[in-house]
Amino acid sequence: MLKFMLYPITSAFALSTLLAGCNFASQEDVPNSSTPRSVKLIHVDQLSSSQQRRFPGKLYASQQADLAFRISGELIQLDLVEGQYVAQGDILAELDKRDAINALLNAKANFELAQVDFKRKQTLLNRRLISASDVDSARAVLKSAEASLRANQDQLAYTTLYAPFSGVIGKVHTDNYQMIPSNQTIITLQNIDTFDLKIQLPESVLLDLKNSMNLEDINAFAQFDSFVKGQRFLLNYKEHSYLAAEGTQTYEMTFTLTAPELTHLLPGMSTTVSIDMIAATSHRTSISLLPLSALVRTSQDFSDKGEHAASVWVYQPETQTLKLTPVLLGNLHAEGIEVLSGLEVGDQVVANGVNSLTDKELIKPLIWARGV
Repeated sequence: MLKFMLYPITSAFALSTLLAGCNFASQEDVPNSSTPRSVKLIHVDQLSSSQQRRFPGKLYASQQADLAFRISGELIQLDLVEGQYVAQGDILAELDKRDAINALLNAKANFELAQVDFKRKQTLLNRRLISASDVDSARAVLKSAEASLRANQDQLAYTTLYAPFSGVIGKVHTDNYQMIPSNQTIITLQNIDTFDLKIQLPESVLLDLKNSMNLEDINAFAQFDSFVKGQRFLLNYKEHSYLAAEGTQTYEMTFTLTAPELTHLLPGMSTTVSIDMIAATSHRTSISLLPLSALVRTSQDFSDKGEHAASVWVYQPETQTLKLTPVLLGNLHAEGIEVLSGLEVGDQVVANGVNSLTDKELIKPLIWARGV
């Protein structure tokens, strides 16, 4: 199985630039010789059924919150350390409560007084000793006192910071005994039971995926060579952006990863994401990969077939000669370029030194690790 990193050819110009360095051949360059020339050959093999594209990625906590107090005050309790696990509902930090308690006691007293006054005036109204407007005023005062009581109860509750979900303390941003303004971040809490893994996809790859499959069915894996070499973790598609990143014209795709046991994954870690593109590229039947050094660009290739055409020297074992054969090219890989048509599995192609060869020239195959 061939393993390679696939790099997209984003335009015909890019491919033509790559091929500009390839050899140009004319059948009249060198006369035929009766002495066979030694050349290196490579076999044309069917591409693996798994075409892997690899992209750099980064881990993010699936759930993260920057926690802050809703009111200002003096921080008197913050005993957490970074990396500490906390459960949902745990107390994380507290402010000095004295002012909030005093304000609550005052509001409670006013509420109780308003209750008594309202009941008294209802009794007086029943005896026809006061008007209904006096009772209405007392009712309004009671409602205002009740609202003030609830507001001060909330203020007291706001002096305590609770964990909204279970997770680990990602960062502590301040120390005890400091005056903390409202809405200033105190703690960053992260849930690292699951992660979001984000990669950037070229538009051509994203379109291949969207046009050929349900994105939820993408076969993707992550590798973290820094601490678990060779181990792969299954990813699940989550979402992708519909706006291209400025400058790169790439689209962000997010996967979810459940944290495996006994592995210490952390937000911010770099990874490599492998996506199996065989389903997405099934409409392009690639025959094999050839090195760029095997390609010959002739004037006919340019005029007749365009920028994705080239030719290769194919060995004819019956006559021990070469035949210049046109081929159609696909995407560029780390190990070579795709050949979409023009060759058959089992053909033998000259690997390099193609600029000095001629049609029907006698040759002697050399042994090569990748070839015959």
